[in-house]
Amino acid sequence: MSSFKHLIHAALILSVLCPGVSSANIFEEQYGLKPMAIVIGGGDAAVCAAAGEIVGRMEAKGCIHMPPGLIMGYFPPGTSLADFPGLDVDIVTPGSGAIPGRVDAVFRKIISGFFNERAFRQSGHPAGLDLGPIDLPVRDMPADVRLKYTGTNRPMDGSVAAPAEIDRDIDKNSEFLMGNVLVNVIFPESGQDGSENWTDDEIAAAIADLNLGLSQYLQATHWVELAFYVNCPSEFKKIPVTIEPIEGDWDSDPFWIMETMEHLSGYEGYVPIEHDYIGSTHKFNNTMRGAFPISTDWVFTAFVADASLNECWQGPAGQYVAYTIFMGGPFIVIPYPACRFGTGKDFAHVFIHEMSHVFWALDEYASANMLCTARSGYLNGRNGNSYAPAGTPCGEQLSCIMNNYILDVPLPICPYTMKQVGLGDENENSIPDLYEMAPTVEIIYVPGFTSDTTYDGSYLLSADAFNPAVENLNPFQFEADRVDYAPYIKKGWSQINDGVLVPIVPGDGKWDGARESLSKVIESGLDPGENLIHIIVENCVGLEARDAIGVTYVGMKYYMVDTEAGSEYIDLSWITASQVFGSDFEINRRDATLGTDFEVIETVDGDDPQAPGTTRNYYIFRDGNVVAMHLYEYKIVSRITAVIDGEPQVFAYESGVVAEKSLIPVPSGLLSAMAPNPFSPADGGKVSFTVKIPGDFPDVDSPARSGGRAMTASALDDSKVTLVIDIYNVKGQLVRHLFELPLYGGQYKDMEWDGTNDRGEKVSNGIYFVKARVAGEESVKKIVVLR
Repeated sequence: MSSFKHLIHAALILSVLCPGVSSANIFEEQYGLKPMAIVIGGGDAAVCAAAGEIVGRMEAKGCIHMPPGLIMGYFPPGTSLADFPGLDVDIVTPGSGAIPGRVDAVFRKIISGFFNERAFRQSGHPAGLDLGPIDLPVRDMPADVRLKYTGTNRPMDGSVAAPAEIDRDIDKNSEFLMGNVLVNVIFPESGQDGSENWTDDEIAAAIADLNLGLSQYLQATHWVELAFYVNCPSEFKKIPVTIEPIEGDWDSDPFWIMETMEHLSGYEGYVPIEHDYIGSTHKFNNTMRGAFPISTDWVFTAFVADASLNECWQGPAGQYVAYTIFMGGPFIVIPYPACRFGTGKDFAHVFIHEMSHVFWALDEYASANMLCTARSGYLNGRNGNSYAPAGTPCGEQLSCIMNNYILDVPLPICPYTMKQVGLGDENENSIPDLYEMAPTVEIIYVPGFTSDTTYDGSYLLSADAFNPAVENLNPFQFEADRVDYAPYIKKGWSQINDGVLVPIVPGDGKWDGARESLSKVIESGLDPGENLIHIIVENCVGLEARDAIGVTYVGMKYYMVDTEAGSEYIDLSWITASQVFGSDFEINRRDATLGTDFEVIETVDGDDPQAPGTTRNYYIFRDGNVVAMHLYEYKIVSRITAVIDGEPQVFAYESGVVAEKSLIPVPSGLLSAMAPNPFSPADGGKVSFTVKIPGDFPDVDSPARSGGRAMTASALDDSKVTLVIDIYNVKGQLVRHLFELPLYGGQYKDMEWDGTNDRGEKVSNGIYFVKARVAGEESVKKIVVLR
């Protein structure tokens, strides 16, 4: 089937439909969702399609679309206009007050009915009442009819649905009830002396009731992805015909149906088939699928006849309520009200009864004489709930829309009908049996050295994903012409080792098929050495497949490159991945103060952990050839030699650039010389100096030992000592409290003074003193300030 991207997005839940299911709204009580209508301003088809795509990405369920003006469904609490940025829409909820004035009367009635579902469930006849058969026994499509409307442009075996513009065969437009279902609803009306005339209120009531019937079906099938698109533009309403439909019967219907199709000639490019009402309706279905703004999987047409005054069909063969022309479609005929069934939930009962025939469900009431041995649908479902033969029924006699006996629950759908329409789930795992086939994925491996080795950390990951199909066993279709539909593959990821899952998309940019070719260039994330790259795919019902390939990255990854300035040296340190492949590290340096270029100043043997300052993956290089107060930039270049096809090749891997300013030496005490000295604060001038924090110092709290020496304490462990730096004038007055912070001992601190006091004012010319104090030690240096 075609992409479900426009559908409701909700996880499958561990529940299935069972006889006697509660009449409560499942979407509200089980999912916590709230009924809501999205009204499209101006009935703009493009806005409606855009809003539909947004709805498809939300955690909404039970959606019925009525393009171009309305989307109804059950949405997460808190859904607001902010979820539809830039779109002219209104959001209507049961508690939001009046429906916006720009909503027409038909939509107003439809929305109001949707919000009053509980009243709708109680409308019509009481439970337990037998209203008799709904239709005449539905005919199997004759072989000559099937052959007449069977072409070659159809979904291929094992595929998902063909694109909307490809014509489907007449018995392949309603294979099973999953996906997007397009429902064309047409209201014909006698333009001459007929006894009926549609009113807008009657049309609105009919659409509201059938929509609520569809909503009940959505609740019964809440654990699959299903959405209905009700296609009923103004062109489909009050279509003039010369015969009043309800005044005839089965035998006269072909005439007004053909007139209806001829009247619609030219709509969206539709061209009917002359004198062929069945073929014309089938062609109309395919035309509507192709022209519809949102891709739909299945389609059928409902002709609704006005029966407001006549109660039911007036022709001699009219001993029925409604009918589906053939098992599998392509259309149904139904009156409104539905004869003795009437309106409300009972009309909805009749409507979804006939829709179930379109999707291959069998009748169960006694007069249909469809025994328990009868089978139908893609899954070849048995008719195990049949009330035939009359008097001694063979089935379980459950309440079901396919019979009309003892309807204890409004609009129930029994498990046998569910299986016939393709929704069976015999193992009750919330995965439809029709789609219970796991996908496979296989990474495409090309033998050879470079296929599983990379030297730049990138890798071209290619794979084929395929989902097999459950065999189509529909006994009403030609065996040689059946199509096996596979679940489409919905999403996929790549993963390196045990890292995060990274989304991957097929080559055509979208997940919409049971066969997908996957290709992705992995540009980062590989670690030097052996890696395991996984690819994972998941199909539309959550079944998963994965494959993996081993890839060796012959390269270098720098996890840390750092510098630290000392007195008359700069230490450069770096950490690499565990595998270095015998690398040599070239130390490149430039003097940024002088503006020189990078040059190699040393080479470190990365594969020799015994080398000075070196372990396997942690390296320290001391640059002792530095000039005080110069800014130096460093980068490391790893060079790895590999033999490819018998020839050695060298691969280079650069680190990032790090910078450090060399310090002024501290020959003794705490402070270095001041530079420059004298200095001028004008134009941003500053004086620089270095402070050496001692690694040990007198312990003033300890008693003196013999010999008059005090014990010492250390600042090289986890404890810190406080460094205080102040600036004084020649009068001994504090000019600037420059620094005060606890620091670890044994390090150097680079400091600057810009010639300002604590108020940020420039000091006057003269002599000033820098005093450094730490752990009982003190040093003072003189500075001359000039303007």
